Amino acid sequence: MLAFEELPDDDVLRVLKWFDGFVLPHSGTRSASVTVLFQRLKFKNVSTIDRLDEAEIRKIVGRTDNATGQDHYSNQHYHLLAGYIPHLRIGDVFKGRVRVGQLPASRRRVDLPDEALLTEAAIGDKLDPPTGWNDLPYRLMAARQFALPFQLFKQSRCLYFLDTSSATEYVIPRPVIFQTFYASHTLLANAFTSGAWASTARSLISESDFQSGLKTQVDPETGSWDLVLTPHVPAEDLAYMLALFWFEPHARECAENVYAAMLKDAGRNGGHGWYASAKVPLRSNGSPLPLNVRGFSLTPRMPYGRSGSAVPRHTFMVTSITAFPWPAWAPAVRWEKTNSGAKGETQTGQSGTRPYGNPRWSHPTSGVNATSAVDGSARIPGLEAVEDKISIIGAPPLEKITKQRSIHYQGTRSTPPDDEDPSKVSSGNPSYRGDAQQPIRHRAVVRNSIASFAGLLDTMGALAKEHDTPLAGYSAIQPEDPSQLARTSGESCWNFLSFEQRQSGEWPRTGWRMVGGRGRRVPRTALILRIALRDTEGYWIEIEPRTPSEAMCSPLLLGLGGDVQKALRNVLEKIVEKSGHHLQKPLEEAITANGGRGVRCFRHRYATVNDEVRWSVDALRTFLSSVSTTVE
Repeated sequence: MLAFEELPDDDVLRVLKWFDGFVLPHSGTRSASVTVLFQRLKFKNVSTIDRLDEAEIRKIVGRTDNATGQDHYSNQHYHLLAGYIPHLRIGDVFKGRVRVGQLPASRRRVDLPDEALLTEAAIGDKLDPPTGWNDLPYRLMAARQFALPFQLFKQSRCLYFLDTSSATEYVIPRPVIFQTFYASHTLLANAFTSGAWASTARSLISESDFQSGLKTQVDPETGSWDLVLTPHVPAEDLAYMLALFWFEPHARECAENVYAAMLKDAGRNGGHGWYASAKVPLRSNGSPLPLNVRGFSLTPRMPYGRSGSAVPRHTFMVTSITAFPWPAWAPAVRWEKTNSGAKGETQTGQSGTRPYGNPRWSHPTSGVNATSAVDGSARIPGLEAVEDKISIIGAPPLEKITKQRSIHYQGTRSTPPDDEDPSKVSSGNPSYRGDAQQPIRHRAVVRNSIASFAGLLDTMGALAKEHDTPLAGYSAIQPEDPSQLARTSGESCWNFLSFEQRQSGEWPRTGWRMVGGRGRRVPRTALILRIALRDTEGYWIEIEPRTPSEAMCSPLLLGLGGDVQKALRNVLEKIVEKSGHHLQKPLEEAITANGGRGVRCFRHRYATVNDEVRWSVDALRTFLSSVSTTVE
């Protein structure tokens, strides 16, 4: 749980409205910064966020009735290090210096045409108007739709295209594209904002030809993409994108263009900064590129002067990309580290002290102060924060490169340097300056088993639109304790860590609370939805599976009374005690003691549509109908 010292130290709720506009170097650092815009919210209670509907979101993000909009006058912008970008999302809500949730957003699947066929426009640019639009200039996003300080972000770029089948304009901000593909991890964000990719990539990927046989190359026998990573690079998070940027010509060109566009912008601005210009580094190969996204449905525009009834033109602004496809033609991705301790096919003994391994990255404790005034220290072991769990659809499992030769040390392992106790953390580039603080890096974890969350939300959405449906509505419930807040597939979820584990930053290395591969385990999460049925309200708990095939039931808690947040925390602990199985009886005992009416458990049933496994709408409809009938 980070507290940004650049933000106001108060209890005011603010929404992160936009981020763009980079400067290198920032202040006295060797790192780039990005301008982050916050807008003050009128309400003061964090729980209000969960109950905001689409109309209220539109009032918050846009100006209405030619007025100043929802506290638009209170916009404030700050300069944060680019290494924090993985921590930030458009729509995040901060209370003072700490992120406490996010505005509700809609999920969409966007079939992105070839980028060469799309329009790139800056904030406020005029577009070709639709038929019947005769009066006001037709701009990329009108202020009544999404209000931004024009002078601050007039050079901020977006992709724009029209889906004629639904009369919907899609706006994808270039900063969101940059965040997804080029800044999903602090190491990537710093590399792409510090210089030319051909140069900065060498801090992540080694081109050396090692005696062990390790080499970054396209394997001459198998055709696999082989990467030898520097010691500090987490392969599980970055190997896919690094392989794409290194070996695939189109992606490599996109990566190199980031710096070229940076120089062009800086020249145009008199050397004072640049704006995101990142392109989607995936080739469409003649067919649209499917992306799973979250975003805001903005106030529709009504063409004026049209004879007869006006047809509304809808606008959807993407705030995050939660899943994208891996190229079907791409070979296997294999990796190893320059300091790999794996045994080779041939081993040679050597006396002397064994070299010490990489220091273990620990996890933030409650209330860590984050600064953008100095860089991160190259001497101090750092912290690591999980910011989201995303899906790379169709990506094969990563493989390890087999070493041909290795050295077997006879001595004991040497002692690593002593830890220091710095007062702050920084996501800046590594520095040996005396004022450098403990480094922190933010990561988006690649986990395809989280597709169950997206499937649930898609199915709930489809069911809610039916004419005769048992589902009157649903919304995500966010934890009131920021240390329990976790993001999975872009959604605000709850982690299963205990209070003590969250406060101390000491996560268990094994056990049901954690998911993921050995050595890279992360906290398991739960998506909790408040669902309104015909005559009752319930709380649906969707548990993150360890693997896509792990069987999980979904508890539906009925009639929770009293302190709902406390009841939900207790229920999550009960789920941990039972390892997610045989939940009905223990959960009923837990909630009925506090006035709850009972628990129903839904066993997952899936349907196959176009060779894609999805939730069964019929099964969910039947289940919710039976619940409604039972409680009447």
